[in-house]
Amino acid sequence: MAAQAPLVLENVLVGMADLIAINDLHAATPQGFPHVAAHALPVRAVMSVPLVEGTELIGVLDFYARMGRNWDRTEVETGSRLGELMVIVLRVLADSRTDSSPSGQM
Repeated sequence: MAAQAPLVLENVLVGMADLIAINDLHAATPQGFPHVAAHALPVRAVMSVPLVEGTELIGVLDFYARMGRNWDRTEVETGSRLGELMVIVLRVLADSRTDSSPSGQM
């Protein structure tokens, strides 16, 4: 598989953070991250989706593959949507904790 530059999709979250897909950690720099790959066995490819609420980065949802691969547009869009859903779930969970009484009952 030919090494390709990491995929950075701008405007996934406009003005916030970008989704990053790395097709092959073992590829030579600048396409890969061989210094990271040595510690990431058996991971070969990574897609990282930022979880942003408002203007705050609250986490990252990572997808891993054991073989080098090209992340296709459908996978990138699906990962981005899953990230959006994770932010909603985390917001609801946080709101439910602040709405409960100290005893845990609502």
